[in-house]
Amino acid sequence: MRALGIVAIALGLGVAGVWLASGMHMATQTEKLVETRTKDDFGDEVINRSWEKTFELGLDFAGPGAGGLLGVGGVLIFLARRRRKAARSTATVSLHLDAPSACREHLDSGRVRGPGPPRRSPRRNFPEFASV
Repeated sequence: MRALGIVAIALGLGVAGVWLASGMHMATQTEKLVETRTKDDFGDEVINRSWEKTFELGLDFAGPGAGGLLGVGGVLIFLARRRRKAARSTATVSLHLDAPSACREHLDSGRVRGPGPPRRSPRRNFPEFASV
């Protein structure tokens, strides 16, 4: 899951890089106005304007795309880290449960005290709040 998160973050950074490299447009452009200057038969300058099909990525697509990929990647890495910590803590608990006789011998030797007296609840310490 961690590798997938790293891939998603890399793709998100790639989308942001493409947006930066293509001109940082606020909106995606699908057509671009091209002006050409020519001289007519009489020597006058004429401006011909035409629309050419093009695609320049804008923030309207790049923003949610990059943000979504970065968010998903972050969540996947967080979940992988959490799962790894949980697996590590259960491995530690199982090690302690596998050796009860060694713990009992250590407690019987007198070097370590047992759990001690039970703790009193706060309601017993304050009888006026016992009915709450």
